[in-house]
Amino acid sequence: MNARKLLPALVTVALAGILASSALAAPARNSLRAYEYDGGVVGMVEAATPGRCADGREVEVFEQTGAHRSDADTLVGHAVAAKEDGVYLWSLATRHDGDLYGVAPAEPGCAALSSASAEAAPRGDAPSCGPSSTDGFCVLATKEQRMNFDSSSCHPLRRRPGSCVTGSSSGGAWPWSGNIDGEFRWGPGFGASYELLYFSHRGSDNTGIAHLSGTLPYETSDAFTVTDGYAQNGEKYGVGPHFLTPNLPGVKPGEKGGPINFDFDAGCSLFCRDHVYFYGWLFVK
Repeated sequence: MNARKLLPALVTVALAGILASSALAAPARNSLRAYEYDGGVVGMVEAATPGRCADGREVEVFEQTGAHRSDADTLVGHAVAAKEDGVYLWSLATRHDGDLYGVAPAEPGCAALSSASAEAAPRGDAPSCGPSSTDGFCVLATKEQRMNFDSSSCHPLRRRPGSCVTGSSSGGAWPWSGNIDGEFRWGPGFGASYELLYFSHRGSDNTGIAHLSGTLPYETSDAFTVTDGYAQNGEKYGVGPHFLTPNLPGVKPGEKGGPINFDFDAGCSLFCRDHVYFYGWLFVK
């Protein structure tokens, strides 16, 4: 697709065009996933019949007390899965720091599900987000090396809709960043909120290969909620993983489980550049 055909004044229309060929496929399996973050555990329910077996599904969270799972494991709490940006997420805030796992008891027409243990991984072992991401959390960019979209000129963010002149991006994970052109656009959301769209492209026809779309609650906020991220895997646009930010309670922008940290540094005078910075974690849909 030619990204320049997108209407800069209508981010929602632009996003619809970008996502048209990259919609999520319906889950083909029944599964329960669980991942730890600093403050609790979050997971996903996948089901062939999501309306019956995923939406509103109760999940029991246990802490494994021995080398193997047993009836002696501690019941930590309960969570309920709810649809969020096309997937069914559940989460539980807890101070338990052992190996946690989830169990979804059998319900009429729905088989029992059990997750693998959600062992916490140290920051240094966190994978970068990209075309080969398969599940769980991954890093878009770190606080120490933020993703930097560099443009010769951007509208003030208070202008809605607005955009930046096509620029380059560095410091973040491929294919959103790294020797590649990018574009950033925004429009009005509900009330004071914004709809944001960043996408990268390459080639003479500016074919898009990755995007981050979502919302900003107000102009000076640093919390970019990603409702759909995408990284192309291979030569065909639409093939590749999708991402979101689960925005878990109490988690700050840029931290694992929170929104992407967003810094709009634009509106400079002559002989300088405008910059949009991003860092934080994404979660594979």
